[in-house]
Amino acid sequence: ILGKHSAISEYQVTQDPAGARITVCLTDPVDVGDLAAEIAHALTRSGLEQPSVVVEPAASIPRLATGKLKRFIPLEPDARPPMQPV
Repeated sequence: ILGKHSAISEYQVTQDPAGARITVCLTDPVDVGDLAAEIAHALTRSGLEQPSVVVEPAASIPRLATGKLKRFIPLEPDARPPMQPV
């Protein structure tokens, strides 16, 4: 969704226990509420129950020391929910 949106020049997804916080750099105006709802719907279809998605516009996204953009930041190990026995 994010990589195909014409108004999004770059993005970074930070995973959290309830869903994701997404920082986007925009080239044109976007309704971030609609974008968050679209992403939440896709996460629901993927099996995440009632995902929380927050989309925040930004002028820029911090880069790694190498100059590369880290697009996905996973949960910290201690923030992950415990595994359920199968």
